[in-house]
Order: sequence, then C-alpha cells, then structure tokens
Amino acid sequence: MHWTSPVKYDSGAALPSIPNEALLPAVRATRPDVPLLAVDLLASGDSYYYSHHADRPFPVMRVQFRLADDTSFYIDPDQGTLVGHTDRNGKWNRWLFNGLHQLDFAASLRTRPVWDVMVASLSILGAMLSITGLVLGWRRLSKRRAKTSKR
Repeated sequence: MHWTSPVKYDSGAALPSIPNEALLPAVRATRPDVPLLAVDLLASGDSYYYSHHADRPFPVMRVQFRLADDTSFYIDPDQGTLVGHTDRNGKWNRWLFNGLHQLDFAASLRTRPVWDVMVASLSILGAMLSITGLVLGWRRLSKRRAKTSKR
C-alpha cells in the first residue's frame, strides 16, 4: 500500500503523503512487543470511525494489535497522526449511546434524509404512545372519581 495524495498546509505548499514503508514501522514501534492483527486502509468509515456529527479525514489506516482490550487505532496516512482509537469500552459506548441515544446504527441510516425520516417517525410514535397513556389514565381516574362520588 502506498498513498500519494498531497497534504496542503497554510502556506499553500503541498507535501507528498508519508509512504507506507515509513509509516508502518513507526506504527509498529508504538507497541513493539505486541503483534499486529490487521492493517487496513479505509476509504470510508467503519462501525467505529465514521463521519456523522463530525467530519473525519479519509483515507485512514486502521491498525489492530493483539491487545486484551481489543483496541483499534486510526492513523491519517497523509500526516502520520493518530486521529482516533477505540477499545472494548469505546465499542460498547458506541452501540449503547450512539446507537440507542442518537439512533446511529448503520451507515445507511446516517444519511440525512433517511435519519431525519426515522427520527420524525419515532418521535410521532412516541408522542402517540404518550397521548394514549394520558387518555387511558384520564378515563381510569374519571371512572374512580365517578364511583367515589356516588357513595
């Protein structure tokens, strides 16, 4: 793997991206005693590194070491910087918080029109369930009030 897209700096100068032959040994040096499980170049997001509420740089190198906490590191190959990481706790948080709280389950649901329709539909359903509960509660309390006033 070799990337050739240039990096542009404030001065306008473009520098070539860091070659894989230099970047991969530097990544290995961060955990010298731990074997590499996988190294992938991602052109778009995966389940744990993606653009939704924040723009993320792509392509990105995903590096997985054989660690007990199942950590993945995401490195920008153009600049050689660590742009993200996730471990076992971060993966749980991603599915329990982002998935359930922000309705962020899959890439197909992250596109704005689909996500907007899903959120609006679930909001309407939640409002209907709340109104149903209020009506049923009101009827029940009205019946109790009627029974106690007859006595």
